[in-house]
Amino acid sequence: MWVGTDGGGLSRLDGENFINLPGRGGLLNGGVLSLHEDAAGDLWVGALGALVQIRRARVLRVYTKRDGLSGNSVRAIVGDAGGRLWVGTNDGLNKLENGRLARLTMRDGMSSENVRALHVDRAGDLWIGTIGGGLDLLRDGEFTHYTTAQGMPSNGVRSIFEDKDGTLWIGTDGGLVRLRGGKITAYTSAVGMFDDTVMGVVEDGKGNFWMASNKGIFRTSKRGLEDFAAGRASRITGEVFGTADGMLSAECNGVSQPSAIRARDGRLWFATVSGAAVVDPRRLGAALPPPPVVIENMVVDDEQVKDAAGYKLAPGAQRIEFHYTGLSFIAPERVRFRYRLDGFDRDWVEAGTRRAAYYTNLPPGRYRFQVAAANGDGVWNAESKSIEFEVRPHFFQTRWFYALCAAATLALAWGLYLLRVRRIRRQFALVLAERTRVAREMHDTLIQGVVGASTVLEAVSGMLPRTTSPAYGYLERAREQLRQSLDDARRAVWDLRNPAAQTQDLATALRQTVESLAAGASAEIELEQTGRARRLTGARAESLLRVAQEAVTNAVTHAGARRIKVRLHFDARSVRLSVGDDGRGFDASQPLASNNNHHFGLVGMRERAEACGGHLTSRAYPAAARQSSPRCPFS
Repeated sequence: MWVGTDGGGLSRLDGENFINLPGRGGLLNGGVLSLHEDAAGDLWVGALGALVQIRRARVLRVYTKRDGLSGNSVRAIVGDAGGRLWVGTNDGLNKLENGRLARLTMRDGMSSENVRALHVDRAGDLWIGTIGGGLDLLRDGEFTHYTTAQGMPSNGVRSIFEDKDGTLWIGTDGGLVRLRGGKITAYTSAVGMFDDTVMGVVEDGKGNFWMASNKGIFRTSKRGLEDFAAGRASRITGEVFGTADGMLSAECNGVSQPSAIRARDGRLWFATVSGAAVVDPRRLGAALPPPPVVIENMVVDDEQVKDAAGYKLAPGAQRIEFHYTGLSFIAPERVRFRYRLDGFDRDWVEAGTRRAAYYTNLPPGRYRFQVAAANGDGVWNAESKSIEFEVRPHFFQTRWFYALCAAATLALAWGLYLLRVRRIRRQFALVLAERTRVAREMHDTLIQGVVGASTVLEAVSGMLPRTTSPAYGYLERAREQLRQSLDDARRAVWDLRNPAAQTQDLATALRQTVESLAAGASAEIELEQTGRARRLTGARAESLLRVAQEAVTNAVTHAGARRIKVRLHFDARSVRLSVGDDGRGFDASQPLASNNNHHFGLVGMRERAEACGGHLTSRAYPAAARQSSPRCPFS
């Protein structure tokens, strides 16, 4: 076993003793950074400033920058099946073939020139671990890069290990990486790794991986790692070894390679800052039971709670601390903890070796704090310790306060609604009063004047004999126009005094209108309603009501009808109003805008139907009954 030291040269283990090999001219006394034994049995030593070839404990040849070496710090050495030697330095990669060095740098496709790890896989491809550039693959003269962009947890690669299945396990500054078939799986402290810095990886003969880190040596099962990669497990567990297990220092060395190896006798060797640590996996005893865990105390706003079980915190508690420990007299510094606050935490919180948990500004409610401990082998307690407590709410955080606020909000909304309804009613009353005033003024002035003029013309017509004189014809036309104007004026007054369509649904307003018209008419008026009635108010109801009024008035005044039938039909999407009578008809082929004044009522009816988004259909004959049918949609 050869061991390189920092400042002590090269040593060889001969049985139970080490033999120091002096370097030529103190060449190796400056520090040994890497070691490699080739197929011929020669030892290649990477030193500060040189690459040294040793055969039978004697220096055979030295390569420096004068010979083409890319840098002074030789960090990694590996040989391939073709007899070539690959040498990694801080300033690039070197290929030694037939005694000649060839240099490869970033100009040739490397991601970084700071090389820290080299490995030739079973297919003969070269894997290059760099600091800052991640992992490079050299195959057939072409470089392929694996960096954080492809899923690596870090671009600092410290070690490369290939298992018997051909899977690569890469130690990085951000965790362990599994690379197989181009797929990357990262293992970090967030999923159970003891430390994110992995200096070296080695496999024992019992299905376990051993990883060197700055904080100790971590052992975990390969099956657990494979289960995590396959999605069968969400975390990994393992055991940590440190000074409590006999190591002089828990800080392993990973600035050069190899930093962890498995010897022929099955023992594992790890480079540390205080020498080499050796472990025989076959001689390790059975795992110890996990230590019992104890919750020591509970602290609320810097005051310790005497009896924490069932404790009720005062409203406004800001800081809550739980102090706990694991009862272990064997390496207590290796005891690890995890805790969870039911009602707040969704999952367990990995606390590592920390023996306290902190919470701030917890909302009111009932909680249960749980804590579990694990020994250095990663075996957790079957049952955790817990403590229940309650955070009492402020009065404004209680349910009755929320209910009161909701009731107050509803009352306020209802009050605002009533206030708006009162305001609308007041405005409507003002509008109605103004309409009534206008109707009264029209009745007392305009209509009375027209009635007077009509009376005078009636008297004049009675005094004059019936002749064919043009004057008599003009007189009759004037009387007819006055009667028409009087009907229009009375209808306008009736409209102003009848706001039923604005305050009632269409069916109710139509019934009242028909009853009012029937009271003063000589014809019999019948109202029929079919379909599933729907409430219709506003402008559409007003338009249909005015159409019905106009149609009934026309039937009574101009058609001399004896029977009038008004039908209101509701269907799924529209409402249809039909007004039919048995009076005199008219020629429907005449344009509605002709000089016949009677047809102006039909124009108004059609305009009202179109204004509400519908249409008007009229069927009439000169000597037969007629029917008007407006249809309006609901939406």
